[in-house]
Formats: sequence, structure tokens, C-alpha cells
Amino acid sequence: MRGEVLVRRVLGACAFMVCCWSQAFGQSSRIHVGDMPEEAALVMAGQMEAWNQGDLEGFMDGYWRSDSLLFVGKSGITRGHSATLERYKLGYPTQSDMGTLTFRNEKWVRVSRRSGWLVGGWHLEKEGQPNAEGMYTLLWRRLNGKWVIVADHSS
Repeated sequence: MRGEVLVRRVLGACAFMVCCWSQAFGQSSRIHVGDMPEEAALVMAGQMEAWNQGDLEGFMDGYWRSDSLLFVGKSGITRGHSATLERYKLGYPTQSDMGTLTFRNEKWVRVSRRSGWLVGGWHLEKEGQPNAEGMYTLLWRRLNGKWVIVADHSS
């Protein structure tokens, strides 16, 4: 029990530091909101870091590794972890195309102890190209001791 409390405090401090670091360097990122589990916030911070390093596989670590993963975007529905990764690779073939990603979460809606909806926005800062931005609704579940995105509706 004590170890679990310590881990939660450390994870919370890390998520807080990531948000503060992002704001200090001009990004308007806000990851942890309301009742959002600290572990889910850390997953998103890791996704943002992986994306900004050009690491799509690392970015996809935040998603459920299952054929049942659901991604809904402007070009339609993609099913499965592998297909979603391929969709990202097609849409963002180079690190330059990926730009610099920031998340701004608005609301976590707790569904159960092990699941919740997250509403927020994404922003891509691209050098020499138009910036891009949109919104997302993410369904999170705690599976096998880890918070993962099981459904993503991004626009």
C-alpha cells in the first residue's frame, strides 16, 4: 500500500513537471485534468514526447494493442492497432510532416474505476507548413494494469 501511494505521488509529480515544462517553453499543453488518472496523463505525456521525436511506434504505445482498437478520423474508421499505425505512417511520412504536437485536455468523464472518456484538443506546429489542429474524444480503459486508449475519435 505504501509503495503504491509513493508511486502515485511520483507519477503525479512527473505529469505536473511535463505540463510545466511544456508551458515554460511556449506550448500551451495541459494533460492532467480533473479526475483523470495520473497514469493516463503520463501515457499522454509519453505519446507527445514520442511524436515530437518522430517515433510513431512509441506514440502508438498509448493505444490498446488489439485488433479491436477503434480510430475514427476525417477519412473514416480504422480498426486495429497495426492498421492505425499504418494510417499514421501514411499521413505523417517524415518527422517534418509530424511537426511538434501538443495536447490540451478539457474534461475527463469517469465511466468506472477502470474506464473514462477524455475530451481535448491537439495542435501540430509545423515549420514551413501550415499548422494543424483539431479535437479528440478518447475512450480509456485500464487493461492488464495499464491505461490505454481503446477508441479515438479525432477531427
